[in-house]
Amino acid sequence: MPPILPLDPADPPNLGPYRLAGRLPGDHWYAGESPAGERVAVIALARPLDGATRAQLARIREADAVGTTQLLDLGRDYLVSEFVDGPSLDEEVATRGPLSSGAQHRLGIALLTALAALHHAELYHGGIDPGAVLLGPNGPRLLSPLPAALVGHDRLGWQNPDEPPGPAGDVFAWGAVIAYAASGRDPFAAADETTTGKRVRYGAADLGPLDGELRALVADALNDTPDDRPSAEEALLRLLGHADALETALPDAATPPTPVAAQPGAAAPRGTPIAAAAPRRSRVPALIAGGLALALVGGAAGYLLTPRGASTITATAATGSPRPSPTAAVNPRPSPQPSPLPSPPQPTAQVALPAGLGTLYEHPADPVRLSSFMVSTGKGNGASYDTYARDLTGTGYEKVGDTDINAAVSPGGRWLATMNVVFSTSEDRLNVQFTDRVTGDKFSVPTVGAPLRPVSPQWSSDGTRLLISLWEYLPKSSDFYTRGFMIIDVRTRIPTIVTTGNDEDVQDFLAIPKDDRRSEPFQWAPGNNGVAVGYTTPELARGILFLDLAGHQIRSMHWVHSPVGDDWFAPSGKAFITTGCEKTLADCLWDTSTGVRTATVPPNGGTLTLGWYDDSHLILGAHTGKKLIVSACDFKGKPVRILADIDLTKLPPDKYIDLNFTRA
Repeated sequence: MPPILPLDPADPPNLGPYRLAGRLPGDHWYAGESPAGERVAVIALARPLDGATRAQLARIREADAVGTTQLLDLGRDYLVSEFVDGPSLDEEVATRGPLSSGAQHRLGIALLTALAALHHAELYHGGIDPGAVLLGPNGPRLLSPLPAALVGHDRLGWQNPDEPPGPAGDVFAWGAVIAYAASGRDPFAAADETTTGKRVRYGAADLGPLDGELRALVADALNDTPDDRPSAEEALLRLLGHADALETALPDAATPPTPVAAQPGAAAPRGTPIAAAAPRRSRVPALIAGGLALALVGGAAGYLLTPRGASTITATAATGSPRPSPTAAVNPRPSPQPSPLPSPPQPTAQVALPAGLGTLYEHPADPVRLSSFMVSTGKGNGASYDTYARDLTGTGYEKVGDTDINAAVSPGGRWLATMNVVFSTSEDRLNVQFTDRVTGDKFSVPTVGAPLRPVSPQWSSDGTRLLISLWEYLPKSSDFYTRGFMIIDVRTRIPTIVTTGNDEDVQDFLAIPKDDRRSEPFQWAPGNNGVAVGYTTPELARGILFLDLAGHQIRSMHWVHSPVGDDWFAPSGKAFITTGCEKTLADCLWDTSTGVRTATVPPNGGTLTLGWYDDSHLILGAHTGKKLIVSACDFKGKPVRILADIDLTKLPPDKYIDLNFTRA
């Protein structure tokens, strides 16, 4: 609870109909009580509100940005705000010291969510400092923004250098607050005010113990040039991507590989974020561009807003879905490796990627095609992406969307599905767009609403059904939880929504240590009569669950570790691939029927695992100088056929390209 001090003799007993119970930290802030007996925060104003300021406050109140405290009432000479029962960041750090690494990430996500919502409403905060961040029982909250005429800063270090102020200044202040949370010190403090002012003006902050992607992101946020800072949405995207160990930077070609530990978080655009000289990492779950969709929602009420005609299935323990029980780790002895099949045919044709991004090397007999990709453009101040899909002739690519659009092409190329992954900022529900590229027919299927987030669209092998995973944002812990999945049949145009986790399951998930929590996307199981998903066992190991299409668990393989790649399962369905199964960077192949390990793939063939070429070859990526070479590799990790080369110099700094291969 924030400290509530007794009222001074000069303090009024009431402001309007609100009884004042005591003083709160900050000038003219009081703990009050509404006529209905609810606790509120009341701000006494030095002078009555004029018309312009009242109009600004009304706009802020109408926006009601998620992650900020709610303005409840506007009086003649006072404001009434939601009361948050918790200390400010200032008080927390003064009492208990700097935040842990995990808490820094959670704070960063919460504040960026609030800023992204404000900026989307064409507002900016302008008053972010550690005293404006409240650590309540439901997670960090940012005090509602107030017009400039009503606020000020008593510490030079928290003034941003921008004139006029705006969203970029909020991002600057966010970086300063995160640096403070990590070190417990004003990041710009110097021996004298003049030097402090210079450090603020040039973004010369002391980043203290910050490390990894968060340190790089804070450094970018404190750039002295506003146009060179990430937007709040782009920063949130990067931080969510780091939290799931998927989004990575493109370092200089000479930079040696640096392992990145997995962190909980959200998904990426469909495809694997390609990072120069990064260790091998998973394509799944993919980082959705503009990862704001679920982060911008409020509470959990009404999380399945299904359209008329949609079918909803709830699968819980009460309906016969067994829970994974604590079990001893099982790691069957590897069986002999299967005899390799003939090598892939050598390429006979080349296909140029748009904008000189690279070249594909293909043969008519290839079982896979690069069906779509998303590439960062580096344009503007925010996250900017172009999404391309292979045209039906196979001779080139067409742009099908930008920034927030995810695309998935069906096997054979007939159907194109696109969805706006930040639908909740502009629509009540997600509308998935379908295009029949043979007939030209187009239609839209309305589906779920906030706070669900659509993740990782994947077509069935026959190209008639689209599987979309559904995640829910848990604001108290800043985690994403896998609530279920949705299947849309293009023949009936009706979505079926399946809930696989109930509130008790959520509590079990939150009982897992923060760094071990994972939100996972579903994938079609072999035969397309069920789905599979990665999960964390009670012993904190990683495994795979198999479920039927009603969401009931069929079996589990708790010993196989984390699924990896665009498609875990081989084309025949007889094997699947995971990572984390060895102490060194390596992938493991497992028999789908028995769960017996059949091969261990060393990392020498590539740094990225993208999926399967055929039953005896994987698609791996390796960095060679300024290029990413994508190859079909045998189970020893040896490249046997080049599939693509990507010119990394064509990508903006700190950006990525996401590649999505589909069965031809």
